[in-house]
Amino acid sequence: MLTIAILAIGCNNDQNPNPQPTEKIEKTLFKGYVEKGPFVIGSSVMIYELDNNLTQTGKCFTTTIADNTGAFEQRDLQISSQYVELKADGYYFNEVEGYVTESPITLYAIADIKDVDNVNVNLLTTIERQRILYLVKEENFTFSDARDKAHTEVLSIFGMNEELVENSDQLSLNKDAQLLTISAIVQGFRTPSEVTSLIASLAGDLREDGTVENTALTSAFMNGFHGLQADYIIANLEQQQINIDYTADDVQKWLDKFAQNTAYEQTEFIEYPATASGYTNLLNQDVTRLHYRANVFLGAITPKGVNLRVDIHSSAEYLMVALPAPNNWIGTTIQLSYDEEEQTIWYDNSFEVENPGGESVALLGVDSPGTMTLTIYEYNSPTPTRIQTIEFYE
Repeated sequence: MLTIAILAIGCNNDQNPNPQPTEKIEKTLFKGYVEKGPFVIGSSVMIYELDNNLTQTGKCFTTTIADNTGAFEQRDLQISSQYVELKADGYYFNEVEGYVTESPITLYAIADIKDVDNVNVNLLTTIERQRILYLVKEENFTFSDARDKAHTEVLSIFGMNEELVENSDQLSLNKDAQLLTISAIVQGFRTPSEVTSLIASLAGDLREDGTVENTALTSAFMNGFHGLQADYIIANLEQQQINIDYTADDVQKWLDKFAQNTAYEQTEFIEYPATASGYTNLLNQDVTRLHYRANVFLGAITPKGVNLRVDIHSSAEYLMVALPAPNNWIGTTIQLSYDEEEQTIWYDNSFEVENPGGESVALLGVDSPGTMTLTIYEYNSPTPTRIQTIEFYE
């Protein structure tokens, strides 16, 4: 009884004292998907009746997500308007990192359901919502024109509006690579609360003029973008048993469009401090020559999701110091090779950051003069960011 009372109170929020119904709508079955990544089973969905000024009339319906694909349905939907607002609250599957979130998020959609029996709630419908409301209420746009304008403006933010797709409330992750790409860019390697804050700030900035002037927001997109891997995202959704009608190449196409068509500034980078506790960092780009008995280490501070690998090719014998053990690096076994022409033994192995999003340190000991070449791969790139050669003198 208490639950029913709470839901009834929720349904009467923002009630319009002078509702203006448009046209009576009856749906035997009304359904859709809620997706950030997909919302999980048990998440709630509220369906509010709106008048022709997109104001809640006080009438609403409550349903829940039926499975872990984010699907919901409402039977016998009867309202006196063709316009509805959907509000979904719940936990969702993080498509970038591959797990169900530990805290919930809220998504919205405003839709005209006169000629459709399904409406999807997703990141795009949520970002567009405030802009649509402003255009209808403040600038007297029709709903259709307001929706189309907001849709174009939001896609433009992500450099993707040259190929306009169908209305956002008809997009879903199982068939639209563009929606998945935008969802992944906004998700980045953020917590649900960080995603909520980013969406709210973006929607608020867009509300009055349809553009984003806050460079901190656009930089946030770019900072998260560099760690995204299309094939990993697709694999995550497939593991969640989402049937995908496109490939990782399709997602990569939209990621490339985002990079090519936007000029947002990246503000988070991998850091390579010069020294720490009297040790010299071999990864600092200014290090080119050291005494072979110098105290040295491999050190990096990586943002969340940013992969880093270092391949080492050395004629100077070096051994990893046993204590303390390497922090957040995974090292391969040293491989030895002999160059008969140079009569030199070469030592090769690799180090990769285990959990990006913090500090990684490995102490090394160099036991003889020689040269060491460090080949550094950042952001999952198949080509090196830089190659650094260090001379160890006697």
